[in-house]
Amino acid sequence: MFFKEQIATVLPYISIIIGNEEEGTAFGKAFLPSSSPFKDLETSLPTLAASATSQPVTLVITQGSDPTLVVEAGKSELQRYPVLKVATEEIVDTNGAGDAFAGGLVGALVAGKTLKDAITVAQRMGKMNLGQVRCCFSLFSCSLDRDLGLITTYECRLAPRTKQSAILTS
Repeated sequence: MFFKEQIATVLPYISIIIGNEEEGTAFGKAFLPSSSPFKDLETSLPTLAASATSQPVTLVITQGSDPTLVVEAGKSELQRYPVLKVATEEIVDTNGAGDAFAGGLVGALVAGKTLKDAITVAQRMGKMNLGQVRCCFSLFSCSLDRDLGLITTYECRLAPRTKQSAILTS
């Protein structure tokens, strides 16, 4: 794993780790104790959350169209959050979907939402990103669920896909 030593120096200050399945696998292989070798994400995440740092950490791992895997700090059970389905023809670009997910998750947590609600926000942000070129939410008009503070509907204010690239890259 690149930068293992550098990552190890900041781990004591981290309370949440967000990554995709490839990053989660690399992190698990690098930081699980030798007494618990990495098997697969679902098997290894609870041990990793409890032992990878000097304090318990919350791990959130995205898996594309498969459920988001979460182990909350101080808990041993793995939670699976089904993802919002996206039709293949609606996917314009996957670049930035993970960044949108992470931003939505952290933003919702900072706003005081529960982890469950924050995962919902994060998944909606990731889904919104799939329908456009690059991660650029200023191009969207969003409606919020006032009780939860969750994005419930959105509308892209760009031209059709063929013109989106020209608009965004010019």
